[in-house]
Amino acid sequence: MLTITIDEIQKNFTSYLHQVAAGESIIIIEAGKAIAEIKPVPNVMEKLDYPELVQQVLGTHTDGHCSEGTEIEVIFDIQRNRYLVVHIGWEGENRTYGTMIHVDIKDGKIWIQRDFTEEGIPNQLVELGVPKTDIVLGFRAPHIRQFTGFAEG
Repeated sequence: MLTITIDEIQKNFTSYLHQVAAGESIIIIEAGKAIAEIKPVPNVMEKLDYPELVQQVLGTHTDGHCSEGTEIEVIFDIQRNRYLVVHIGWEGENRTYGTMIHVDIKDGKIWIQRDFTEEGIPNQLVELGVPKTDIVLGFRAPHIRQFTGFAEG
């Protein structure tokens, strides 16, 4: 990060803009106090591939501990951006079926509809670089989401 005076930026504005375009942030000071910050705009073309990241994260949950006669299935509906991990099978005479993870991608945001993992799907996505502002905890009531630290939807 570069710190310069307001006079300096006025004299060499074009030069400093080139530095910002190259990824440098600039703090502008006047009378010893910061008055402005110029930051590079994130490249929209470099947006993360959310379907790929969701598939990657869900793929890590296929080796769970299953009872004899049960298995974990991963279901990707790539056309509609819906992704599920289900537990299915038989435990003795009883049928077992349950959705462990359900994720949708809608309007550029990742919606976590169900998450029965220890790690937490949202946490795994954040570790991969997905901003919290692009993750909606759909399993939380709309009036509660504002307190989660994630997107409201």
